[in-house]
Amino acid sequence: RTRRYRRARRSRDASRSRVRAGTFVYEGPAFSTDWHAHDFHQLEYATRGALGVASRQTHFACPPHQAIWISAGTEHRSLLGLARTVSIFFAPELTQSLHAGGVRVLRAAPLLREMTLYAARWPIDRARDDTLAETYFATMAALLPEWLDSDGPWSLPVSTHPVIHAAMEYTLAHLTDATP
Repeated sequence: RTRRYRRARRSRDASRSRVRAGTFVYEGPAFSTDWHAHDFHQLEYATRGALGVASRQTHFACPPHQAIWISAGTEHRSLLGLARTVSIFFAPELTQSLHAGGVRVLRAAPLLREMTLYAARWPIDRARDDTLAETYFATMAALLPEWLDSDGPWSLPVSTHPVIHAAMEYTLAHLTDATP
């Protein structure tokens, strides 16, 4: 599982990718990545289970009616509960009009959800692009500013207090079975 995720993460780097946009689908048990950053922007949506992302400043937890935007170059780690997620990666040149830095949570409107699910047919590590994929991802990139306008204050603070930090880390690592 970890090896497959790392291999897919490497394929999303612009220097290695042959395409300008594509997806990575994760389906499996609870899993946390190491701290990392991508050359591509990432839009991540959980179709089932819990999805969380931590930046150095804050934590974000998303139920299925929300998605997470992670700008290229933003250091983060993904915190996946027992989940199925679809991540869409966009080369920065596809989204030049965006000024959405860092990590943001946005409402996953029905159009965003359905387009994300359909986009899963084009993995980021495919050998080459085609006209339909290019057009599809360009359309999604054109819709991103509208979707990002619906972001909200859905983040969790980061604590430096050892006990609170430990409780928060445990909760984030066990999103599907944590209780008060």
